[in-house]
Amino acid sequence: MPVVTDLRHHGDVELAPGLADLAVNVRAGTGPAWLRTVLHEAIDDSAAYPDAGPARAAVAAAHGRDPAEVLLTAGAAEAFTLLARALRPRRAVVVHPSFTEPEVALRAAAHPATRLLLRPEEGYRLDPAAVPEDADDRRALLAALPPGVEPVGEPRSSFVLLRVPDGGRVPEALRDRGWAVRRADTFPGLSRDHLRVAVRDPETSRAFTAALAGILYGGPAAEETH
Repeated sequence: MPVVTDLRHHGDVELAPGLADLAVNVRAGTGPAWLRTVLHEAIDDSAAYPDAGPARAAVAAAHGRDPAEVLLTAGAAEAFTLLARALRPRRAVVVHPSFTEPEVALRAAAHPATRLLLRPEEGYRLDPAAVPEDADDRRALLAALPPGVEPVGEPRSSFVLLRVPDGGRVPEALRDRGWAVRRADTFPGLSRDHLRVAVRDPETSRAFTAALAGILYGGPAAEETH
């Protein structure tokens, strides 16, 4: 029988009065004096709903974003819950051992989650090849690239950097067919032959690469649109 794991078991379960806390908090001792002052002063306003505007503006300024793009959460666990409710993944794969709340959130939102267990004999390193193919949209994009288009390096994010023959004319030609990609010659060290492409679902990637092939080599694929 498979081992049943309590995904809700966190370090706070291990605590008891009088124990030195090495189970939960990453910071020892109490909060700084300025934080205690702010919290105490906030008690006077606790009868009303808090105004998240100042905090949202501060976070936006710290990260150089528009405040409208900032979502404040009560810790990372709530962020996982909100993402699981908003997304409709075709295949969710959770890497373990790791923080268990992402899997909890996925299952609570009725998304089946497949576990990818890192192996101790491999130093708990993630082998990208171990990710199921139907959960790896990046692999689907790379597999559909037309001849002559090469990925630069080993893509590990939601973007893929491509080297495209005669790339200077490609972005505008793609725009004419309804596709927007990022020209990469504005990055120091890259040329007009480099394009940065966001990874999407396999169907979108196949339509994109068909359009790209049509631009580079002509033929029916040139008429493909998404």
